[in-house]
Amino acid sequence: MIPHLSERALILAPHGRDAKIAAAMLAEANIVTQICGSLAMLQHGLEWGAGFALLTEESLRSADLHPLAAWLEAQPEWSDFPFVLLTQKGGGIERNPSAQRFLDILGNVTFLERPFHPTTLVSVARSALRGRRRQYDARARLGELHLGARKYRSLFESIDAGFCIIQMVFDASGQAADYVFLETNPAFERQTGLKDAVGRSMRSLVPAHEQKWFDIYGNVAATGQHIRFEEHAGALGNIWYEVYAFRAGDPSALQVAVLFNDVSDRRDMELALRENEDRLRRLNETLETRVSERTAELIQAQDALRQSQKLEAIGQLTGGVAHDFNNLLMAIMSSLTLLRRRVPDDAALHRLIDNALQGTERGAALTQRMLAFARRQDLTPVRLDVPVLVRDIAELIQRTLGPGWPLELHFPLQLSPVMADTNQLEMALLNLAVNARDAMQEGGMIQIIAEQRTLPNGDVRGIAPGEYIGLSVVDTGHGMDPAPPLPARRHLA
Repeated sequence: MIPHLSERALILAPHGRDAKIAAAMLAEANIVTQICGSLAMLQHGLEWGAGFALLTEESLRSADLHPLAAWLEAQPEWSDFPFVLLTQKGGGIERNPSAQRFLDILGNVTFLERPFHPTTLVSVARSALRGRRRQYDARARLGELHLGARKYRSLFESIDAGFCIIQMVFDASGQAADYVFLETNPAFERQTGLKDAVGRSMRSLVPAHEQKWFDIYGNVAATGQHIRFEEHAGALGNIWYEVYAFRAGDPSALQVAVLFNDVSDRRDMELALRENEDRLRRLNETLETRVSERTAELIQAQDALRQSQKLEAIGQLTGGVAHDFNNLLMAIMSSLTLLRRRVPDDAALHRLIDNALQGTERGAALTQRMLAFARRQDLTPVRLDVPVLVRDIAELIQRTLGPGWPLELHFPLQLSPVMADTNQLEMALLNLAVNARDAMQEGGMIQIIAEQRTLPNGDVRGIAPGEYIGLSVVDTGHGMDPAPPLPARRHLA
């Protein structure tokens, strides 16, 4: 509706000079008018907006009033459009029975008998305008109510908090015995897990619901005092709720509005924080002990670092000596080789030279082990037969161990070859055997056992799946654990 048209007067008086006379009278009273030449033009003007319509009885008598009646029937709830009907005889249905038909169609109609005084017309017109303005005011208030209702409904439907309106039911002693759900929002079901609650009672939905909830809401309904609290609802699934409850509507209706949130996660977090605080307090109480332990660990780490630095220095020294010694051995071996070629064919001399060559070869093997200890020898993996390698070094291991620690070898009949560095493997076996001897100071049997294993994926961390040979050096020493003595295994894979 256009504002400047909403208070104009539409005039339909197609016969004679009635339309012009009425328009002139209304114009003198500062009422905007528009003369309509037909009922269709009048209805078109109604759709654009008007304050009231001035009609003559004869303009309606033979006209099709169905479109006008349909427009009046479709008016919004705030509108009751006013008409002023000029009649030829009688002012109303008491003296003009035919006016009943127009009253039934037009509804809000004022009858004005002709001839009339201008003051009377202006008075009736102003009365009709006042009524129309009151309708406009009602429209505005109704619009505000609808807007508020839409906002409320939007908020009601979209908030994350659960919301419901309940009606309390009291027993004969006046104690709150149950409550019925009158309205719930979508978040209500998410917060409680209760479906289709409207129209049903809490006892029917959750028979085991705690009485404390009924008492709280019953007190709100009876006294009107709102309340905010946190409470545990075990019957709804061990949930903690933060609740705000207040009386809704007429006090006699005993209705309570409840706004609530599931705060179980927050409560769990608070509980965890309290436990952490207790743990921190206990840790602080033992801080001095832990500092002392940490200091001891630091001193031990520093000692280990110094020992590592010493070993590194020894390794560097050993590497340098081994290189120089290896160069000397190479010169001796070359000289002995040339000497053997040039001496006469004397078996005794050749045997002496061969013994010297064997000694230099053993010295060369020793320098290779020294270089491996110093980590300055390149690893050279070759295809090895593990039983052959172990038997070759067994004599050296046995001499190193001594007679109090006899050595036994155990190998399966079929054992696949492996790819490994000969010197590194020999040194590892020798070191493990020495460790086993040190674990049995009173003597004891030492065994070297080989076995073939198939490792599946992820069975040993850091090792790809496949076929492997496992070497174990077994002793019956005290081991490393304070537990009762058990056979100890020192594995090499």
